[in-house]
Amino acid sequence: MSKLSRTLLASALAVILGVAALPLAAAQTAPATGQGTATTEPVPGDAATMRERMQKRYERHQARLEERLEALHKDLKLTPEQEEPWKAFSEALRQQMAARPMMMPEEMQGKNVVERYQAHVQAMEQRLEGMRGVNRALEALYAKLTPEQRQVLDDAPLYGPRMGKRR
Repeated sequence: MSKLSRTLLASALAVILGVAALPLAAAQTAPATGQGTATTEPVPGDAATMRERMQKRYERHQARLEERLEALHKDLKLTPEQEEPWKAFSEALRQQMAARPMMMPEEMQGKNVVERYQAHVQAMEQRLEGMRGVNRALEALYAKLTPEQRQVLDDAPLYGPRMGKRR
């Protein structure tokens, strides 16, 4: 089994488990009804609170990306000829982050498991297409770099601490 197949399989399993856990999480946070049983209807304000938390998380990720891009740009010491592929690469990363779908529980209400799973598949396909765009821009940038600059980029954590080489 190829590395890509294992990665996609692991991602699909994580999505299935996440989708399966949604009704459980809703039941645990719902207020009790008059008969002493929990309802699976959302608590008013929960979706708004979740959306707000997700928006704040997105903003933190975006700020971290900008910090990393700024530091990497400085460390690479790019020539004027390398600036154009750098701009394309950094813009592709920003676009990928902006295009990442936020799937909210209220958007999944009323959908059966097949429809929910299909929504996750579509979101993953959208994210994969964004990653392909970043990869194309990264390849173009990498082709213009010197061996020393390539080493700096090879060691850089682009997305998180595990994406670059471990130090």
